[in-house]
Amino acid sequence: MLQCENSVTPPPPPPAQKPPGIYVTYEGEPCITFYASSNGGASENLENVWDESLPYIRGVIDPYEADVAEMIPGYYWTITYTPQQITQRMQSRGYNCSTIVSMVVSEYTPTGNVLSVTMRDANGRSFTVSKREPLYAALGIRTQRFDIGNSRFDPGSIFANNPAQPIGAGTQIYAINSKGEAVSIPEGPMYAITDSENVEIISGEESSGSGSGDGMINGVFTIKGTGRGHSVGMSQWGAHSMAEIHGMNFIEIIKFYFAGVEVG
Repeated sequence: MLQCENSVTPPPPPPAQKPPGIYVTYEGEPCITFYASSNGGASENLENVWDESLPYIRGVIDPYEADVAEMIPGYYWTITYTPQQITQRMQSRGYNCSTIVSMVVSEYTPTGNVLSVTMRDANGRSFTVSKREPLYAALGIRTQRFDIGNSRFDPGSIFANNPAQPIGAGTQIYAINSKGEAVSIPEGPMYAITDSENVEIISGEESSGSGSGDGMINGVFTIKGTGRGHSVGMSQWGAHSMAEIHGMNFIEIIKFYFAGVEVG
């Protein structure tokens, strides 16, 4: 074999270049940017959905989905169970229970999503189900943005500032009059203007619905909710609304849904 004495070894190939792009980071580290279809009105802290926690996955009240709610398939949803149906569902999932006679939201998160639901059977035993996966398995919910029966519309269920903390029944309520004075609101039904044409009762003996404290309406457990998905991180429909209707750019959208992050 002939070999050229003056042969030159070719140089090694250049190192692979990091692909150009824009990254979401928190304290200099890349973020896991979860997203879902729609959150129903509020996203959620990661630890209130799954078992881990991340400092930039914090729940936020999301007003933007409401602007496109009619475009979102299945945004408003209702699930109903007879006592027999929910009992069979729970028994098939390993719960040793007799007939379920009560099912209520027992804990809300700071953004007003459901963290826990407590059921009680005919023998007086209670069962509490918490976080998304157990709630989904037990109830078939689409998001953690729901209520059971008339829990948000019973007399006294009025919310001020904190969407997770209702004003208790019997609490004296005040309003600011045209002179800037705090005046006591008398007992009886109260009304709120929900849009330019409708006045809706929000509290009092005339409150609509035949629900009770057991979570039933007319003898059936009724679950009403909004949204579809795990509600962690960005809402795709919320982002659509922010861009198309509100003219916000992608950095503004990302920083709305992910707390304390940088984009660059």
